[in-house]
Amino acid sequence: MRNLLCFLIIFLVFGSCTKDEGEGGNATIRGKVFVRDFDSDGEFVGEYYAAEKDVYIVYGDDDFYNDNVQTHHDGSFRFQYLRPGNYQIYTYTKCRTCPEPQTPVFVDVVIEDNDQLIELDDIEVQD
Repeated sequence: MRNLLCFLIIFLVFGSCTKDEGEGGNATIRGKVFVRDFDSDGEFVGEYYAAEKDVYIVYGDDDFYNDNVQTHHDGSFRFQYLRPGNYQIYTYTKCRTCPEPQTPVFVDVVIEDNDQLIELDDIEVQD
């Protein structure tokens, strides 16, 4: 009986809480934003890594972004201290044929281990 009571207490304290996506872990997602630049006539001007470009992260199934950062001078960004789970990273690209002048570019990411480092392929946008 005493062993059963100890087991129940341990289960209630440690076994019943699940941690959702978000901060509180040791995983990191990092990447870079790469720009292909076009003039107003649609002619290619150049390409470069985007400095000071906003990048957003959504934890799990949230309807709104949970955090955002700006890219460094070399186009790099990172989101640190994440727990295992599903994430969505996005930034905006110009779109000349869309109803809105900018449209999001999404990247889905799954963190499986608490200490995982995920290096994304370049996120390509137009400017």
